Amino acid sequence: MIEFHQLLLYPETANRKLEDIDAHYRSNPPLIVASDADAISTKRTLQFIYHEDEDVQKNAKEVATGAVEYEEHVK
Repeated sequence: MIEFHQLLLYPETANRKLEDIDAHYRSNPPLIVASDADAISTKRTLQFIYHEDEDVQKNAKEVATGAVEYEEHVK
């Protein structure tokens, strides 16, 4: 059974990546999360999906331009 304080104080973590949870806490969220739709949603919110897409595109550009070294690990 879910405790009452869990509903008020802890954000939903189902369907979230660790990076999403980290970003949530870095944004200085309010103590009571019950009024924050993004914090209590059971689906991954668009802000985190867009942020991940931006990171993937940035990393792909860096690899394509040779800005970072890419090594293929083959066993």
